[in-house]
Amino acid sequence: MENKLIHNIPASYAERDELRNRIQAFVDDLTIQPPLSLDDLSNFADQLIREYALDVEVRGWLMVEIHNQVWKETVASIPYERRVLLLPKCLSNSAKCQAEIDELVIVRFPIFKIKRKVWA
Repeated sequence: MENKLIHNIPASYAERDELRNRIQAFVDDLTIQPPLSLDDLSNFADQLIREYALDVEVRGWLMVEIHNQVWKETVASIPYERRVLLLPKCLSNSAKCQAEIDELVIVRFPIFKIKRKVWA
């Protein structure tokens, strides 16, 4: 696997949707189970690129979508009230971040201070 990945995303929603359907069928046919290594993801993406004559520049996107599909059933089996959303600390400006990090490295930030545009 190359160290440098190109992360281009297919331009149209229709193309992305079609590729996601192909990825779902691909994952279902191979009965792939998580977790996957980067090498596995890279190899599966390369298989799809060859099989469907896709542009090699969507390889990184394919790897993410393959991983999403592989984990889909596992995530779906967890009730919403038991799920945790983990976000990196202040993506916009970490120097001005007001979040507190506890001994477990859990970032706590008053939700009312998060600007609405972040979630839009």
